Amino acid sequence: MRLTTGCAKLGHREFELETGTLPAFLVEHLVRFIESRVAEGARFEVGQHVLMGSQLLRVGAAGDHLTMLERVPHSADDWERGVARTMMAMYRQRCCNESVGMLDRLTFPKPTAFAMVCKRVEEAAAVVFVRQHNDDDDSGWAVLCGDDDHDHDDADELLATTVQTVSERVPLFHVFVAMPPGTLVVRAGTKIVAFDFQRESLRIQPGSFLDKLREQEGWDI
Repeated sequence: MRLTTGCAKLGHREFELETGTLPAFLVEHLVRFIESRVAEGARFEVGQHVLMGSQLLRVGAAGDHLTMLERVPHSADDWERGVARTMMAMYRQRCCNESVGMLDRLTFPKPTAFAMVCKRVEEAAAVVFVRQHNDDDDSGWAVLCGDDDHDHDDADELLATTVQTVSERVPLFHVFVAMPPGTLVVRAGTKIVAFDFQRESLRIQPGSFLDKLREQEGWDI
């Protein structure tokens, strides 16, 4: 549990945050975010959504304090007290970009932004994540099967969904979701076998988050 301390002096309720096992530096990052927003004049209200990378938190009530809620995975609109899943997801996505020297190219899509998904993705041996552009309403991400006999130019073979849905249902997509337009990732089973940007292979820096994940999971890149 962590309490903010800089809000009351500005006439705003403090936050009582359920942080679970979240590392201390991420707890402090969230506290600084909340307190700086209040110092800038923001006023948080119960039920308000707060964007954190490609995730949403929701402001809730906790006695005399406010708190933050995160959405229950795979639910339409169920929320529970806590911030750990949300903050860790944002941190992993940041570390993914940092692992290839592209921290300055972090491009978080909104969780409600559109993403295109091939209808065969769940059964496909190989899956391609490709990002072509982005704006507020369209993430630019497409998640496609690797089958040579499948026509992805046929709109009937694709589903329009949201980044949030794809992140929950397609394994490993959530790790790469903040990579910029021009990114292509190929997954075969549980392994990543290709990772490039603008048709050039990305070099994963030794000792980085992706380097450790690559070694742990036996990725071929």
